Formats: sequence, structure tokens, C-alpha cells
Amino acid sequence: MLTFDDLREDNWNQYGNFVMRSETIYPESIRSPGEEFTCILKSEDSVAKVLLLDSEYIGNAVGFCMDEEDKGDFGLDKLPGNPKIIYLFNILIDPSHQGRGYGSMLMQEFIKSAKSKGYDYIVGHFRPNGSLHIIKKFGAVEGAVCKNWENIGEDYIFCILDLRSIPEALPGEHVQDSRACLPSLSIPPLKVSPAMGMPTYHQGHNFDMHHHAQTA
Repeated sequence: MLTFDDLREDNWNQYGNFVMRSETIYPESIRSPGEEFTCILKSEDSVAKVLLLDSEYIGNAVGFCMDEEDKGDFGLDKLPGNPKIIYLFNILIDPSHQGRGYGSMLMQEFIKSAKSKGYDYIVGHFRPNGSLHIIKKFGAVEGAVCKNWENIGEDYIFCILDLRSIPEALPGEHVQDSRACLPSLSIPPLKVSPAMGMPTYHQGHNFDMHHHAQTA
């Protein structure tokens, strides 16, 4: 049976070891330390979920609220109405459970929670694998290509998803493509590159935005 649980500062001891074990599948240079996760979880604006299969951890999705400086760095200050934007810091399904649609379920739960907290957009950097396919299935639009992300020899794709055009959908239900509802954005390439400072979390903590999703 599949269930979701909120990942919080007060239950990090329950799930933290699983989350950190997941990090070991990535090159060491882009692994996030536990302190980055727990700092995100301190904020009421964070959205963090774990996916459980028969009560056992199989994946997580974590995002934090972007501040005004972050929005400017990404060219998102051009969006009208000063929207609330969440950066999808991490999304991952354990490799032994990939290829079964769990990534889409986790993404949909993350979207549902983000909408309930008043977010207008989700943005993030995606590997050109299952994670990119999943976020685009929900209507995300590709922006800049970040070449040789963190010097690991892989390109990452910056994407933006307009949550305001996504209806409340049942699990497994096809979600309407929202790209026609987006304003015309020119997201500068390499705005977020290894040579530049990473986005600043709104409580002042600098995060290594590794968005190294392996969902499928």
C-alpha cells in the first residue's frame, strides 16, 4: 500500500537516515548534507514529502520558498503579481522502485501540497531522465540548459510549472498541460551555474541546488 507522510524537523530522526542513504547514489560533489535538509524543514513554507510502500521509505520530495533575490537571479521577477515560488530542491525514488510510476505519484502529491500552501509556481533543475519527463507531463516548460552541472559532466534543465492552471486531479488522472497559460519568459541561460552563487534560502542559508532527481 502506498502512503505519503510529511517530512518535518520533528520526524527527521525517523526518515533522515533513509533520505541520506538515497544521496549516496549521486557523485559526492552534489550530495546534500543532512543540515541542508533540516534547515529547509524549519520553515513553515517548506514542502517535504516521503513516499512509503507498505510503511517502508521509497522516496522523497523537498522544496523551499524562493526569496526576492532568488527570483531576480532566475529572471522570475518578470512574472506578474509577485507570485509565491517554490524551488524543488530534491525529488527521488529509490532505484529499486523506479519504473513503476511512483515518481509521478510523488510529484503529484508535492504539487497538491504546494498548491495548498499558496504557491503559484514550482521551479527546479532536472536531469534529462525520468524526472524531466515527469515534471513536463504536468505541464512544465523548459528554460535554460545548465551545461556540466556542478562539473559532473551532465547537463541539467531548468523548468517552470504554473500551478495556477493545474486543476485538482485525482491520483493517476491526467493533468492538463499548463504551458499555454504561462507568460512569455526569457529565462537567461547559465543564470544558475557552478560559477555563480546558488539561490539563497529565505532564512539566509545558501543551498547547493543539486536537483538530481532519479524518478521514473
